[in-house]
Amino acid sequence: MIKYKVANAATAKALYNGSLKVSLYHDTNGNGLVDAGDTLLKDNPQIENIAIGATSPERSFTYVADQSEVCRLLLAIKDNYCLCDNVVSLATPPAEITGLISDATICESDSKILNYMAASAPVYQAYTWEAVSPANALDYLSATNIALPTFHYTGAKLTTITEFKYKL
Repeated sequence: MIKYKVANAATAKALYNGSLKVSLYHDTNGNGLVDAGDTLLKDNPQIENIAIGATSPERSFTYVADQSEVCRLLLAIKDNYCLCDNVVSLATPPAEITGLISDATICESDSKILNYMAASAPVYQAYTWEAVSPANALDYLSATNIALPTFHYTGAKLTTITEFKYKL
């Protein structure tokens, strides 16, 4: 969910009453500016009535961001010369969520579905599992794009206790 407010910081008589389009961009080149190389992801048009020194009510819209976009999202007011064109703000990325999956002890020849901690894990639209250690840890998951993959070790015989760490 993308949330924002628009402030009218005018110092003269400048009531803003009209159409306002706030756009979400992927800052492809990472320069913090909306420019030709960036990708428009979504427009959110509104009719606003904002007095001098006032702030609009909180507005919001939904956009499901790809993992590669999350830290490079920009909100911009574009093509609106009456209300300052090219005002850009970095969209706040979501905080990393940890502790959703419980630790599991599994014998070498067993399989186990990785489980969410009781009542603390919401349902998400997409999942991506990454190997933290060892580098080939993804080889032992049934899938890397589902909520609850099955772990099954199929590598060389283990001679010591081995820890497999994943990031969801």
